[in-house]
Amino acid sequence: MLLKDPDVTSIDTDAFVLGDDRDATGLVQEIAGAIPGARGISGGRLRNAH
Repeated sequence: MLLKDPDVTSIDTDAFVLGDDRDATGLVQEIAGAIPGARGISGGRLRNAH
């Protein structure tokens, strides 16, 4: 709901992105980075998601 709140201008958070397709994970990191205050961080290959 924070993204819909007009009084919130930035969300300080990180999104760990894991996957085996570099193009796809890069895109998801870019999308996360488009949110003010958010960062998309590579978590490596999908096997790391345990």
